[in-house]
Amino acid sequence: MTQITHTLLGPDASFEGKLEFEGDVRIDGRFRGEIVSSDRLIIGEGAVVYGNLQVGTLVLNGSLEGQVHVRESAELQAGRLVGELYTASLQVAKGVILDGVVHMINTETKEQPKHSLVGDSEY
Repeated sequence: MTQITHTLLGPDASFEGKLEFEGDVRIDGRFRGEIVSSDRLIIGEGAVVYGNLQVGTLVLNGSLEGQVHVRESAELQAGRLVGELYTASLQVAKGVILDGVVHMINTETKEQPKHSLVGDSEY
């Protein structure tokens, strides 16, 4: 099955509401609301996203604030994440600002650990 790639918002666009999608979606503009997908969300450089997310994979290069549930992997390549992140796999590049709580989850059992990483750290 072929993954469909969509571009949701260009750098000068903004959207508020609920987004549900299949395939890859990239946001380069501003988004406020809820995002639900089992596929990949790419937040581009300069993008600003506020809201609650439930996605399969997250690639972050912009600014994200909210409660974020990532089933497979979260790749924080650049930018800033403020809030609460639940993920099975996490990659944080040097220079990324991560301000909040990270919960590492077991995708097989859906259990959350008893301990979390808490902080206001720059990696």
